[in-house]
Formats: sequence, C-alpha cells, structure tokens
Amino acid sequence: MEVRAKMSWSRSTEKTAGIELRTMELVERKEVERWRRQQMKELCTKLGSLIPKKDYSSKGKMTQSDILDAAAAYVKDLKERVDELEAKRSSADRLLAAMGEGGPSTSAAMLKSRGGWSGEGNKETMAAPMVVVQHLPPDGSSLDIVMIGGVEHPVKLHELITVLEEEGAEVINANVSAAGRKIFCTVHAK
Repeated sequence: MEVRAKMSWSRSTEKTAGIELRTMELVERKEVERWRRQQMKELCTKLGSLIPKKDYSSKGKMTQSDILDAAAAYVKDLKERVDELEAKRSSADRLLAAMGEGGPSTSAAMLKSRGGWSGEGNKETMAAPMVVVQHLPPDGSSLDIVMIGGVEHPVKLHELITVLEEEGAEVINANVSAAGRKIFCTVHAK
C-alpha cells in the first residue's frame, strides 16, 4: 500500500511539475517576445531618425511599417542617384580618354610619375600647374576645372576665376585643398 501511495504521489508531483514547467516556458516566451518587440521599436526609431524629413510621406507620427517603407524608398532613391553619378563619371572618363587626358585614376598616376604627391620630383616636372577641364553635360553648358600645383609654384585661382568671368561663365563653386606639397583647386562653372 505504501508503494501505491508513493507511486500516486510521484505521478501527481510529475503532473504539477510539468504544468509549472509549461507555465514557466510560456512566461519566458512572453518575456522574450516583449523584449524582441521593444528592440524592434528602438531599431525602427533609429532608422526613422536617419531618413531625411523631406522623404517622410506624412507629417504625423509614422508607424513601423511607414518607417520601413520610407527607408526602403530612400535607399532606392540613393541607389538611383549613385547609378546616375557612376554613369556621369564613366562618361567623363571616356571623354577624357578620347581627348587623350586619361581618367581620374590615370591622372593620379601621371601626377605621381611627375614627382609624386610629396613633391619629390625635380623642378622641371613641377614647373607648371597641371590643368584638367571636364565638360560635364553633352551640350557643354557646364564645366569642371581642376588645377594641381605645388608649393613652389602655387595655382593662381583668382586669375582663373577672372578669366572665366570675362568669358561669360558663371562660377558656381570653387574649392581649394592641399595634400602634402600639392595644392588642388577645383572650379565648377556654367
């Protein structure tokens, strides 16, 4: 009789333990799901902060699906813009190659062979600034001029801008930067 009582007690204990285990699994699953939803909400908020305001479809509060849709549209627009810029770059490289100038990578190699980026070359190769002119659209209404000079023979940017304005071009942007002993001047004009 004691054996039967022990067996029935152990079966009821197993059932109770099984129910408790199942309950604990459900509670744990709910906690994991709650944590996952909170994590997803935080990630969507961060993603929404990366999207420019002009790309928002509505002025009010956006749902997670709205944020994901806006982000997908923004990434698609960026991809199209990158493709467009790569096409312009390749056409400019082809144009420069046809003119015998070479592309940006070959001009960098040319510059390096003319005395390197740090001005290690002799005085004859560094005497005159290197000038690269790119007509961007096919109609020639816009152009970029890149002048590369050295510390010994600096680029006279003011003279370049004066000549462009005398010829009727409108200077849109002009940038000057230095790398090592080289000075780079870029002028965008229409």
